[in-house]
Amino acid sequence: MVSVRVITYNHESFIRQCLDSILSQKTNFPFEILIGEDESSDQTREICIQYAEKYPKLIKLFLRSRSDVIYRKGLPTNKFNFRETFKAATGKYIAICDGDDYWTDDYKLQKQVEFLEANQDFAICHHHGYKLIERENKKQFVPFKKQSEVSNLGDLLKDNFIVNCTVMYKAGLVRDFPQWFYESPVGDFPLHILHAMHGKIGYLEDSMSVYRKHSGGIWTGDKSIRRVNEVIEFFELLKSEVLPSKWHKSLNRFIYLYHYRAACIHERNTEEFIDHFNYLKKNFAFHSSKINKIINVYLKYYLGYTLKKNILSRLND
Repeated sequence: MVSVRVITYNHESFIRQCLDSILSQKTNFPFEILIGEDESSDQTREICIQYAEKYPKLIKLFLRSRSDVIYRKGLPTNKFNFRETFKAATGKYIAICDGDDYWTDDYKLQKQVEFLEANQDFAICHHHGYKLIERENKKQFVPFKKQSEVSNLGDLLKDNFIVNCTVMYKAGLVRDFPQWFYESPVGDFPLHILHAMHGKIGYLEDSMSVYRKHSGGIWTGDKSIRRVNEVIEFFELLKSEVLPSKWHKSLNRFIYLYHYRAACIHERNTEEFIDHFNYLKKNFAFHSSKINKIINVYLKYYLGYTLKKNILSRLND
Protein backbone atom coordinates (compact mmCIF):
# COMPACT_ATOMS: atom_id res chain seq x y z
CA MET A 1 0.00 0.00 0.00
CA VAL A 2 2.81 2.45 0.91
CA SER A 3 6.41 2.85 -0.21
CA VAL A 4 8.50 4.80 2.29
CA ARG A 5 11.41 6.51 0.55
CA VAL A 6 14.56 7.15 2.59
CA ILE A 7 17.59 8.78 1.00
CA THR A 8 20.64 9.07 3.17
CA TYR A 9 24.21 10.31 3.02
CA ASN A 10 26.54 10.73 5.98
CA HIS A 11 23.73 10.27 8.50
CA GLU A 12 25.60 7.91 10.81
CA SER A 13 24.33 9.72 13.93
CA PHE A 14 20.70 9.79 12.78
CA ILE A 15 19.84 6.89 10.47
CA ARG A 16 19.03 4.38 13.22
CA GLN A 17 16.43 6.68 14.75
CA CYS A 18 14.97 7.33 11.30
CA LEU A 19 14.63 3.64 10.40
CA ASP A 20 13.39 2.60 13.84
CA SER A 21 10.62 5.20 13.64
CA ILE A 22 9.49 3.77 10.29
CA LEU A 23 9.73 0.15 11.42
CA SER A 24 7.53 0.97 14.43
CA GLN A 25 4.58 1.91 12.20
CA LYS A 26 1.36 0.04 12.99
CA THR A 27 -0.84 -0.46 9.93
CA ASN A 28 -3.56 -2.78 8.64
CA PHE A 29 -1.79 -2.87 5.27
CA PRO A 30 1.69 -3.84 4.07
CA PHE A 31 4.36 -1.25 3.37
CA GLU A 32 7.93 -1.26 2.09
CA ILE A 33 10.97 0.81 3.01
CA LEU A 34 13.20 1.92 0.13
CA ILE A 35 16.62 3.10 1.26
CA GLY A 36 18.88 4.89 -1.18
CA GLU A 37 22.34 5.06 0.40
CA ASP A 38 24.62 7.44 -1.49
CA GLU A 39 28.01 5.87 -0.62
CA SER A 40 28.58 7.78 2.59
CA SER A 41 32.05 8.45 3.93
CA ASP A 42 30.97 7.52 7.48
CA GLN A 43 29.26 4.35 8.80
CA THR A 44 25.83 5.10 7.30
CA ARG A 45 26.15 2.41 4.61
CA GLU A 46 27.15 -0.29 7.11
CA ILE A 47 24.20 0.58 9.36
CA CYS A 48 21.77 0.42 6.41
CA ILE A 49 23.13 -2.99 5.40
CA GLN A 50 22.59 -4.24 8.95
CA TYR A 51 18.96 -3.11 8.89
CA ALA A 52 18.34 -4.56 5.43
CA GLU A 53 19.72 -7.93 6.54
CA LYS A 54 17.62 -7.88 9.70
CA TYR A 55 14.36 -6.88 7.92
CA PRO A 56 14.64 -8.42 4.42
CA LYS A 57 10.87 -8.54 3.90
CA LEU A 58 10.42 -4.84 4.66
CA ILE A 59 13.57 -3.11 3.44
CA LYS A 60 14.88 -2.76 -0.09
CA LEU A 61 18.36 -1.27 0.02
CA PHE A 62 19.90 0.49 -2.97
CA LEU A 63 23.63 1.03 -2.62
CA ARG A 64 24.51 3.95 -4.87
CA SER A 65 27.92 4.86 -6.23
CA ARG A 66 29.41 8.34 -6.13
CA SER A 67 30.27 7.81 -9.79
CA ASP A 68 26.53 8.15 -10.54
CA VAL A 69 26.16 11.46 -8.73
CA ILE A 70 24.56 14.20 -10.82
CA TYR A 71 26.50 17.46 -10.62
CA ARG A 72 25.02 20.93 -10.83
CA LYS A 73 27.31 23.93 -11.34
CA GLY A 74 30.26 21.71 -10.50
CA LEU A 75 28.83 20.60 -7.15
CA PRO A 76 27.48 17.12 -6.30
CA THR A 77 23.74 16.72 -5.67
CA ASN A 78 21.52 13.90 -4.40
CA LYS A 79 19.33 14.01 -7.51
CA PHE A 80 20.33 10.61 -8.93
CA ASN A 81 19.68 8.87 -5.62
CA PHE A 82 16.55 10.99 -5.15
CA ARG A 83 15.15 10.05 -8.57
CA GLU A 84 16.06 6.37 -8.66
CA THR A 85 14.80 5.62 -5.15
CA PHE A 86 11.54 7.44 -5.88
CA LYS A 87 11.07 5.55 -9.15
CA ALA A 88 11.59 2.20 -7.36
CA ALA A 89 8.40 2.66 -5.33
CA THR A 90 5.66 0.08 -5.97
CA GLY A 91 3.10 1.30 -3.43
CA LYS A 92 -0.20 3.03 -4.06
CA TYR A 93 1.15 5.89 -1.96
CA ILE A 94 4.65 7.24 -1.31
CA ALA A 95 5.82 8.63 2.03
CA ILE A 96 9.16 10.34 2.63
CA CYS A 97 11.54 10.40 5.57
CA ASP A 98 15.11 11.48 4.89
CA GLY A 99 17.86 9.80 6.86
CA ASP A 100 18.33 12.63 9.34
CA ASP A 101 14.62 13.02 10.16
CA TYR A 102 12.24 10.73 12.05
CA TRP A 103 8.58 10.01 12.80
CA THR A 104 6.97 10.29 16.23
CA ASP A 105 3.55 8.67 15.76
CA ASP A 106 3.28 4.90 15.21
CA TYR A 107 0.03 5.44 13.29
CA LYS A 108 1.28 8.12 10.91
CA LEU A 109 1.08 5.97 7.77
CA GLN A 110 -2.31 4.57 8.78
CA LYS A 111 -3.79 8.04 9.31
CA GLN A 112 -2.50 9.43 6.02
CA VAL A 113 -3.61 6.44 3.98
CA GLU A 114 -7.09 6.61 5.51
CA PHE A 115 -7.29 10.27 4.54
CA LEU A 116 -6.19 9.74 0.95
CA GLU A 117 -8.39 6.67 0.53
CA ALA A 118 -11.40 8.71 1.66
CA ASN A 119 -10.51 11.74 -0.50
CA GLN A 120 -9.69 10.60 -4.01
CA ASP A 121 -9.39 14.14 -5.37
CA PHE A 122 -6.34 14.80 -3.16
CA ALA A 123 -2.82 14.22 -4.46
CA ILE A 124 -0.94 15.08 -1.26
CA CYS A 125 -1.43 14.66 2.48
CA HIS A 126 0.88 16.28 5.02
CA HIS A 127 0.68 16.99 8.72
CA HIS A 128 1.92 18.96 11.72
CA GLY A 129 5.27 18.31 13.38
CA TYR A 130 8.38 19.87 14.88
CA LYS A 131 11.71 21.22 13.74
CA LEU A 132 14.63 20.09 15.90
CA ILE A 133 17.40 22.70 15.98
CA GLU A 134 20.70 21.29 17.15
CA ARG A 135 23.54 23.62 18.12
CA GLU A 136 26.53 22.22 19.97
CA ASN A 137 25.00 20.54 23.05
CA LYS A 138 21.65 22.31 22.82
CA LYS A 139 18.43 20.98 21.33
CA GLN A 140 15.33 23.04 20.66
CA PHE A 141 12.00 21.76 19.33
CA VAL A 142 10.03 24.35 17.36
CA PRO A 143 6.51 23.53 16.14
CA PHE A 144 5.69 23.93 12.46
CA LYS A 145 3.15 26.59 11.57
CA LYS A 146 -0.42 25.36 11.50
CA GLN A 147 -1.80 25.00 7.97
CA SER A 148 -5.17 25.00 6.26
CA GLU A 149 -7.01 21.68 6.13
CA VAL A 150 -7.29 21.99 2.36
CA SER A 151 -4.96 23.86 -0.01
CA ASN A 152 -3.83 23.72 -3.63
CA LEU A 153 -1.01 24.56 -6.02
CA GLY A 154 -1.73 28.28 -5.81
CA ASP A 155 -1.34 28.21 -2.04
CA LEU A 156 1.87 26.20 -2.34
CA LEU A 157 3.35 28.79 -4.70
CA LYS A 158 2.75 31.45 -2.08
CA ASP A 159 4.54 29.51 0.64
CA ASN A 160 6.30 26.13 0.61
CA PHE A 161 4.49 24.93 3.71
CA ILE A 162 5.00 21.17 3.17
CA VAL A 163 7.80 19.77 5.31
CA ASN A 164 9.39 16.81 3.59
CA CYS A 165 9.16 14.30 6.45
CA THR A 166 5.41 14.92 6.76
CA VAL A 167 4.36 14.30 3.17
CA MET A 168 2.54 11.41 1.51
CA TYR A 169 1.87 11.45 -2.25
CA LYS A 170 -0.55 9.51 -4.38
CA ALA A 171 1.75 7.37 -6.52
CA GLY A 172 1.78 7.36 -10.31
CA LEU A 173 1.21 11.08 -10.79
CA VAL A 174 4.89 11.76 -11.53
CA ARG A 175 6.41 9.08 -13.75
CA ASP A 176 9.29 10.98 -15.32
CA PHE A 177 11.32 13.82 -13.92
CA PRO A 178 11.43 16.76 -16.34
CA GLN A 179 14.73 18.33 -17.35
CA TRP A 180 14.05 21.41 -15.26
CA PHE A 181 14.09 19.18 -12.16
CA TYR A 182 17.82 18.59 -12.68
CA GLU A 183 18.45 22.29 -13.20
CA SER A 184 16.66 23.16 -9.97
CA PRO A 185 18.86 23.86 -6.91
CA VAL A 186 16.26 22.15 -4.70
CA GLY A 187 14.59 18.73 -4.94
CA ASP A 188 11.70 18.44 -2.51
CA PHE A 189 9.76 21.57 -3.43
CA PRO A 190 9.65 20.66 -7.15
CA LEU A 191 8.27 17.26 -6.15
CA HIS A 192 5.52 18.94 -4.11
CA ILE A 193 4.69 21.16 -7.08
CA LEU A 194 4.62 18.29 -9.58
CA HIS A 195 2.11 16.41 -7.42
CA ALA A 196 0.02 19.47 -6.54
CA MET A 197 -0.58 19.96 -10.27
CA HIS A 198 -2.74 16.80 -10.12
CA GLY A 199 -4.93 17.35 -7.07
CA LYS A 200 -5.61 19.05 -3.75
CA ILE A 201 -3.42 19.07 -0.65
CA GLY A 202 -4.78 17.79 2.66
CA TYR A 203 -3.45 18.61 6.13
CA LEU A 204 -3.73 16.63 9.38
CA GLU A 205 -3.27 18.48 12.68
CA ASP A 206 -1.59 15.54 14.43
CA SER A 207 2.12 16.08 15.19
CA MET A 208 3.82 13.03 13.72
CA SER A 209 7.32 13.95 12.49
CA VAL A 210 10.53 15.76 13.40
CA TYR A 211 12.62 17.61 10.83
CA ARG A 212 16.18 17.88 12.04
CA LYS A 213 18.10 21.08 11.35
CA HIS A 214 21.81 20.50 11.86
CA SER A 215 25.12 21.71 10.48
CA GLY A 216 25.53 18.70 8.20
CA GLY A 217 22.24 19.13 6.36
CA ILE A 218 22.20 19.86 2.63
CA TRP A 219 20.63 23.27 3.20
CA THR A 220 21.17 24.02 6.88
CA GLY A 221 24.89 23.49 6.62
CA ASP A 222 25.20 25.85 3.68
CA LYS A 223 25.69 29.60 3.75
CA SER A 224 22.38 31.42 3.92
CA ILE A 225 23.04 33.81 1.02
CA ARG A 226 23.80 30.93 -1.34
CA ARG A 227 20.54 29.24 -0.34
CA VAL A 228 18.57 32.43 -0.95
CA ASN A 229 20.13 33.05 -4.34
CA GLU A 230 19.44 29.47 -5.43
CA VAL A 231 15.81 29.69 -4.35
CA ILE A 232 15.48 32.84 -6.46
CA GLU A 233 16.95 30.91 -9.37
CA PHE A 234 14.45 28.08 -8.82
CA PHE A 235 11.43 30.37 -8.96
CA GLU A 236 12.76 32.10 -12.05
CA LEU A 237 13.03 28.63 -13.60
CA LEU A 238 9.43 27.79 -12.69
CA LYS A 239 8.30 31.07 -14.20
CA SER A 240 10.21 30.73 -17.46
CA GLU A 241 9.91 27.00 -18.20
CA VAL A 242 7.33 25.23 -16.04
CA LEU A 243 4.16 26.99 -14.97
CA PRO A 244 1.69 28.89 -17.18
CA SER A 245 1.19 32.63 -16.85
CA LYS A 246 -1.76 32.34 -14.45
CA TRP A 247 0.75 31.34 -11.75
CA HIS A 248 3.28 34.07 -12.45
CA LYS A 249 1.84 36.51 -9.93
CA SER A 250 2.42 34.00 -7.14
CA LEU A 251 5.91 33.29 -8.43
CA ASN A 252 6.69 37.02 -8.57
CA ARG A 253 5.78 37.28 -4.91
CA PHE A 254 8.27 34.56 -4.03
CA ILE A 255 10.98 36.11 -6.20
CA TYR A 256 10.41 39.48 -4.57
CA LEU A 257 10.51 38.11 -1.02
CA TYR A 258 13.77 36.29 -1.62
CA HIS A 259 15.44 39.29 -3.25
CA TYR A 260 14.29 41.23 -0.20
CA ARG A 261 15.83 38.59 2.07
CA ALA A 262 19.05 38.55 0.06
CA ALA A 263 19.38 42.32 0.38
CA CYS A 264 18.94 42.03 4.14
CA ILE A 265 21.57 39.30 4.39
CA HIS A 266 24.18 41.34 2.53
CA GLU A 267 24.87 43.47 5.53
CA ARG A 268 28.11 45.20 4.66
CA ASN A 269 28.38 44.04 1.07
CA THR A 270 27.32 47.26 -0.62
CA GLU A 271 27.57 45.98 -4.19
CA GLU A 272 25.41 42.93 -3.54
CA PHE A 273 22.85 45.00 -1.66
CA ILE A 274 22.54 47.47 -4.52
CA ASP A 275 22.18 44.64 -7.06
CA HIS A 276 19.26 43.08 -5.20
CA PHE A 277 17.69 46.44 -4.40
CA ASN A 278 17.81 47.61 -8.01
CA TYR A 279 16.20 44.36 -9.13
CA LEU A 280 13.35 44.96 -6.68
CA LYS A 281 13.00 48.58 -7.71
CA LYS A 282 12.92 47.74 -11.41
CA ASN A 283 10.65 44.71 -11.37
CA PHE A 284 8.46 45.07 -8.29
CA ALA A 285 7.67 48.74 -7.88
CA PHE A 286 4.27 47.89 -6.39
CA HIS A 287 6.10 46.84 -3.19
CA SER A 288 7.42 50.35 -2.62
CA SER A 289 6.65 50.30 1.13
CA LYS A 290 8.90 47.30 1.65
CA ILE A 291 11.59 48.81 -0.53
CA ASN A 292 11.60 51.89 1.70
CA LYS A 293 11.72 49.65 4.75
CA ILE A 294 14.68 47.70 3.45
CA ILE A 295 16.60 50.92 2.78
CA ASN A 296 15.90 52.26 6.26
CA VAL A 297 16.79 49.04 8.05
CA TYR A 298 19.94 48.58 6.02
CA LEU A 299 21.19 52.12 6.43
CA LYS A 300 20.28 52.30 10.11
CA TYR A 301 21.95 49.13 11.30
CA TYR A 302 24.76 48.27 8.92
CA LEU A 303 26.37 51.36 7.42
CA GLY A 304 28.31 54.35 8.61
CA TYR A 305 27.44 57.93 7.63
CA THR A 306 29.84 58.11 4.67
CA LEU A 307 28.55 54.87 3.18
CA LYS A 308 24.97 56.02 3.76
CA LYS A 309 25.48 59.10 1.60
CA ASN A 310 27.21 57.02 -1.08
CA ILE A 311 24.50 54.37 -1.22
CA LEU A 312 21.61 56.87 -1.17
CA SER A 313 23.05 58.74 -4.12
CA ARG A 314 23.50 55.51 -6.12
CA LEU A 315 20.02 54.20 -5.28
CA ASN A 316 18.48 57.47 -6.43
CA ASP A 317 20.14 57.27 -9.85
